[in-house]
Amino acid sequence: ENGVYEMKSSNSEVPSTPVINKIPYGLDINPENGNIYCLTADFETKGFVYRYDSEYQLKDSVRVGYNPNAVVFE
Repeated sequence: ENGVYEMKSSNSEVPSTPVINKIPYGLDINPENGNIYCLTADFETKGFVYRYDSEYQLKDSVRVGYNPNAVVFE
C-alpha cells in the first residue's frame, strides 16, 4: 500500500515502515549483487526503474517504457 516492506520469516508482526517508499508495478532482485529494482507505472506515461542497493539506499533511476514490470539479468 505504501511501499516495499522487509519482514523476516521469524517475525510475528508486519512492519509499519516501508524500506522503499515506492509502490512497485514490478520488483526484482539481482541474484549476483543483491541490488533491488523497483519498477513503477502510472499507466499513462512512461515508467521508471529505481535501483537500490541491498541496504535499501537509492543508487540511481532511469525512465523506461510504459508499464515496466520486470528486469532481465544476464
